[in-house]
Amino acid sequence: MTTRGKATRKKTSTTRKASATSAVHSAIALRAVGKRRHDLQQSIAADRKKRADDYFKRVQPLPRTRAFALTPLSFRILAEGDSWFDYPSPGGSVITHLGKLLKKADILNLAHAGDELRQMLSLAQRYEIEERLKQGQRRLIPFDALLFSGGGNDIVGDQFYNWLHPFTPGASAPDPARTQWAYKVCRDWHVFPQNV
Repeated sequence: MTTRGKATRKKTSTTRKASATSAVHSAIALRAVGKRRHDLQQSIAADRKKRADDYFKRVQPLPRTRAFALTPLSFRILAEGDSWFDYPSPGGSVITHLGKLLKKADILNLAHAGDELRQMLSLAQRYEIEERLKQGQRRLIPFDALLFSGGGNDIVGDQFYNWLHPFTPGASAPDPARTQWAYKVCRDWHVFPQNV
């Protein structure tokens, strides 16, 4: 019986060591994820600052005299949002296409693909939006519009890639049964209004 007790203690000791080793590896992995997240946030903040600095260098202040006021003014837009405004594709995002359509538009795009509403409405980003609006006023480059896009990543998140298929020139239209299924899923998850 004593042998059994010793074996059990040894096994328990081995299990404790394995658990301790696993906990150490988990803590290291968690720290690594936290560091990557922090680095990504810093990178996004630096990119947003660079975009704003480039915008305010590129866009000229409003004319101060009537002689210059005869030239047509550009439309100044501040955009904040998610991937709809910052879609990383060759075709570009909604803002890219809007910039092409509105030839006289100067757009400061602070959107970042992957942003969720909780991030965009955080105190830090809200303060930044307010500061950019004030910066435009101080430099005599006031914004005419604020465009905001949010909610997509909050609703569908990472699983959205399952809904996207690469464009194939000459391909047939999507299967209507699949389209109806996708619509039903969205309706059931309250992505679309129930009465549509």
